[in-house]
Amino acid sequence: MRSAIITFLFFSAFVMNSALAEQKIPNGWRLPTATELESIDYKWRAADPHQFQLVLADFDGDGINDEARLLVNVSGKKYALFVFMGSGQTIELDSEDVSSLQGMGIAELKMGSYKTACAKGYWKCEKEEPELLQISKSGISYFRSESAESVFYWSPSAKSFNRVWLSD
Repeated sequence: MRSAIITFLFFSAFVMNSALAEQKIPNGWRLPTATELESIDYKWRAADPHQFQLVLADFDGDGINDEARLLVNVSGKKYALFVFMGSGQTIELDSEDVSSLQGMGIAELKMGSYKTACAKGYWKCEKEEPELLQISKSGISYFRSESAESVFYWSPSAKSFNRVWLSD
């Protein structure tokens, strides 16, 4: 069973690599390997056809799909969340030690209203931290499996992504 899952991970990485053919991976970065994604509880990745490494959606509302991806630097020491905008712009949103990649994933967060972590009582809401996040376009749910979740969403006025925590 384990070898079937590893084979699935390698096949999925191949398919995702071909999907990235039109997008240029930034110099010094690459797609994660199956080993970098595998963990004790790796089965959660099977619930998504892209193993929670890829999100295709129109984040900025320009009518062109954008692409969010988790990539690993060529040294293999850290990973980052990148967004390839339909306009051609590449944005790095977050980076961390590659050892935490095994539990991290991304998914599309549909437009709507979401109660934030501070509103749920995890901490006191700061001045610019909303209790209720309302997004008018898709966002990027950036999460640790069975743990914390934040969302990156496009701010038209700032022409950049904002980040708000949904759980801790």
